[in-house]
Amino acid sequence: PVIFRQVRKGFNGKHFTILKFRTMTVQENGPNVVQATRDDSRVTGIGRLLRSTSIDELPQLWNVLTGDMSLIGPRPHALAHDNYFEVMLSDYAFRHHVKPGITGWAQCNGARGATPTIEHVTQRVKLDLWYINNWSLWLDLLILVKTVVEVLENGTLTEAFRAARLARESPENIKSPLLERILRACFFVAVRELQLVSPELDAESLPALDAGIRNRKVLPKST
Repeated sequence: PVIFRQVRKGFNGKHFTILKFRTMTVQENGPNVVQATRDDSRVTGIGRLLRSTSIDELPQLWNVLTGDMSLIGPRPHALAHDNYFEVMLSDYAFRHHVKPGITGWAQCNGARGATPTIEHVTQRVKLDLWYINNWSLWLDLLILVKTVVEVLENGTLTEAFRAARLARESPENIKSPLLERILRACFFVAVRELQLVSPELDAESLPALDAGIRNRKVLPKST
């Protein structure tokens, strides 16, 4: 399936099913959930691009429309991790006093991604609780802007090229026309952004790079 579903805790600890574009070969949703790590072999080629650009989170707009989530708020964790963190950190449960968000103060302040140690979780909780205690409309707008900057500065261009090469080498990674269109669009935008910072990349080469996404024949070689 293209959509990955997993049960998580929302406002006041109420369970809901979060939606994401599927980026891994596994679909864990139970008492044992292994967090994804950098260069995780379970992440597919297209999945690397979706994760690096946070496009995999877009289906959560439906969770926002249904009232389970907000655009801004503490990121919800898998139930297995939630239950463990609540035991380890006395103030962890306070995160559930507001709706979880697609992005949050923690994510745009360096606490984005996996939480491999209790120190990482502690830092994320500290940032989440600061957001809850200092909420304002202007803060939410600031978080939206900072999130865009964070994504663009998080190696998006590198991941786009890398994912495109993987797609060329392993076409089976793209099994959905929708995901292929996403890959093409994001890669072409990444090339446009690269042109702004690298003028030597002339405009005439862009159509060829875009064609590489469609044909998987003329993509940039690995360096």
